[in-house]
Amino acid sequence: MEDKSAEHKSTQYSCYCCKLSMKEGNPAIYAERASYDKLWHPACFVCSICQELLVDMIYFWKNEKLYCGRHYCDSEKPQCAGCDELIFSNEYTQAENQNWHLKHFCCFDCDSILAGEIYMMVNDKPMCKPCYVKNHAVVRGVLRIWLPQPALGLEFMLFLNPLTNGKQKALLLSRNQMIPTTGC
Repeated sequence: MEDKSAEHKSTQYSCYCCKLSMKEGNPAIYAERASYDKLWHPACFVCSICQELLVDMIYFWKNEKLYCGRHYCDSEKPQCAGCDELIFSNEYTQAENQNWHLKHFCCFDCDSILAGEIYMMVNDKPMCKPCYVKNHAVVRGVLRIWLPQPALGLEFMLFLNPLTNGKQKALLLSRNQMIPTTGC
């Protein structure tokens, strides 16, 4: 008859995170979602993104990594740059290399929704065309403003031509089309 206690004592376990050996009698964390062969020192059982200690907390296991609830959800759903909440709706916009709830991507001056609209960035804040023209544009001759729209994959050129009656005529040009508009 074999001595199973001797066989058990010769088995060495190591921490999945730091790779150091697990000493007999010391506490170890076993994460059922990770598999039966992975163990962690309690101090090593942390989120792979923020290093938050996950002992006694809900944890998530994805792609061989541990995550806290926040960072796991970030990997599943986009996060709104305006409110810092997850976007659960299928309708949202992407602008300035960030994701936004439709109602949160709005003009910094007048709060009009900018999703699908022409906007300019002023001091890292989005602004609609009318507010930009009213508050920041100086019209002398023909004003040309580049309007990048990375979410649409387009760039526009806005031309403001002063008319003799004191109003302005705006022409919006893209690579594919020219859209005349009246007044600003």
